[in-house]
Amino acid sequence: PTAPAPPTSAAFSTSGTTDTISWILSEDDFEVDSDNYIVEYQVYDSTNTDTPLATQIPAGTNIWTSSSTHTSYDVRAKDACDNLSEPLTISSACTQTPVITFDSDSIHDGDTAVEGTVFIKGVASSTGRDIDLIELKIDTEDWVGIVNSSSFAFEWDTTQVANDVVHTITVRATDSEGCYGETSIEVTVSNPDTSTPQVFCTLFACKVSGNEYMDLVVYVYDHEDKPVTGASVEANILFGTADSSSKIIPATTTAGYYGGEDTAGCTLDSNDPDAQSPPGGLSIKSKSKYKDDEIPIIEINVTKEGFKKSTCIVTPTAE
Repeated sequence: PTAPAPPTSAAFSTSGTTDTISWILSEDDFEVDSDNYIVEYQVYDSTNTDTPLATQIPAGTNIWTSSSTHTSYDVRAKDACDNLSEPLTISSACTQTPVITFDSDSIHDGDTAVEGTVFIKGVASSTGRDIDLIELKIDTEDWVGIVNSSSFAFEWDTTQVANDVVHTITVRATDSEGCYGETSIEVTVSNPDTSTPQVFCTLFACKVSGNEYMDLVVYVYDHEDKPVTGASVEANILFGTADSSSKIIPATTTAGYYGGEDTAGCTLDSNDPDAQSPPGGLSIKSKSKYKDDEIPIIEINVTKEGFKKSTCIVTPTAE
């Protein structure tokens, strides 16, 4: 038997870095009464005809997609006697893909200590073709179209992503033939920690019935619930009168507690239901004078260098 007739009328389409080729079936296709009816089609890279890219493409099939681009493809029909037809050669439009380069003032692969707002800048080129679209994505986020010309500039706020980790930036350019090229860079984002810790306070206060003074203890702690030393603690009487000398509450030797004298007959309490009373007898006479029927409102301001300040307000418990 003679070799079967080859397929005809090559057609080509592309999607980025994959090629889809199609053809008109061999005239011997489905002629099962002849000795050389078609049993399959085979596809080769035109530069390597020894090893097919695909075999066993069923008779009656006239389309095939390659997972990668090649300069050109040969499509052959194979008959029942293992005869191969002459090749139908189909050239690929994606033998070249766009090339992406980054500008000198852009971030680059391997950069560390990337912080704040930075620019991803560069240019894409494709010989003899226009660039139709440039897209960018950060890590596994969705693609974002950033320009429809050959140059691109993307402003990236690195404070919106995870800090002290490596991030992958991928830029993809598509040309007028639908072919695309992409490149990725990895950079380490290391923004300085701008968060300021805060001190917090719990105020324990009471007055002894018949006494013109009230007793105060302030417990100062940080955002990790650890007792704080070296803070400045000041009391303001929002209702009532106070000696100026009583505004500053001295620190005690107990970490976190400010103010403290042994004052019998006064049980300290707090308006915070979760607060625990301080160690027994820990209190201070604030020299804030008031009538027995006038319970003052106390405002405590706590400050420490390097921390945000905190304010506590409480009404002492009359005893």
